[in-house]
This record gives sequence, C-alpha cells and structure tokens, in this order.
Amino acid sequence: MDAEACSNTIPLDVYNKNYDMFLKGNIGKDGEDGIINDINESHNTIYLLKNKKYSINWQSPTKVIDFIRNNLDYVGDYDMFEVFYKD
Repeated sequence: MDAEACSNTIPLDVYNKNYDMFLKGNIGKDGEDGIINDINESHNTIYLLKNKKYSINWQSPTKVIDFIRNNLDYVGDYDMFEVFYKD
C-alpha cells in the first residue's frame, strides 16, 4: 500500500486496485473509510506499508496507514516495508 507500489507490481503483471497507486485521489468514491472497511472485511491478507523511516507521498491516505498500524498484527520488516497481517 504505497503510491510507488505500481513500480513493483506492473512488471509482475499484478494489479491491486486502489492499493498500488495509494493516493487519496485514487482510492475510490468512499475514500479512506471505504479502504478501512475493505481491510476490516478481508481475511488471511498481508499488507505492506513503507517503513516509517521512509517518507510517504503527501497524498498518502494516512488515516488508512494509521488504522493498519494500530489494528492489524505486525509481522516484521521486509526490505523497505513493514508487514502486517489480517486474519
């Protein structure tokens, strides 16, 4: 979940709507609350967030990022990402 995620997913021929260009203007009509609802309804899902030590885009949906950090299970770090799990 990052504004730059598409640089990794496009070459892999993978597209995660709303998450790969993770900017407030790209997350649909329901905005941040809609993404949080989607996350709440997900199961057995891994979410990657850019590690806190790296800056995020000024349009990054910080409400969603804070929700993930405060409500999902932190698994650990992988490269430049923090890994969270929703069971």
